[in-house]
Amino acid sequence: MSHSSRQSPPSPRNIAPDEPFAELRAENLDTKQLITLLDQWSEPVVAKAWMHFTVAKTYFSLTDNRDVSRADKTRILKMLALSAGISTTRLHALLNQYFYARSIEGFLPTLENDGRRVETRVEEIIAEEIERAQSNPEPQTRVALMALIRQRCQNEGFGPPARNTILMRIKSSLL
Repeated sequence: MSHSSRQSPPSPRNIAPDEPFAELRAENLDTKQLITLLDQWSEPVVAKAWMHFTVAKTYFSLTDNRDVSRADKTRILKMLALSAGISTTRLHALLNQYFYARSIEGFLPTLENDGRRVETRVEEIIAEEIERAQSNPEPQTRVALMALIRQRCQNEGFGPPARNTILMRIKSSLL
């Protein structure tokens, strides 16, 4: 098969401000910011966050072109995942993380809740409401209990827990 049958790569073009990933190119990490991160975190943690950030940013910069087909995006995704030593599923998660974070800080671990995904106060609210529902002689539906838990969390300024989180806590309270 001759190389002449291959298409040449799409030429770079100006990005219109209404394109979905135009803002993602604005994130740059300078030396001062990197030194600050290294002062706050260990080198392996920053290196991992940097690698994840860079791989996700690279994917968006390579695929932010209307001429790149879905099949080519898949091939690029697989190549980047392979080069980073991660699965394509993990890379999809990193792309989502990058899309919302748009900075390396979004790839660093959080310290606020001791590594747990649900904050301590949210866990307390869930436990309180489950206990209240179980002690109440009037039966309460799971949907109503979930709505009450979510409302209390929002009232106290916390993000509401996921449906499955609440269902798992209900299930474990019945054991």
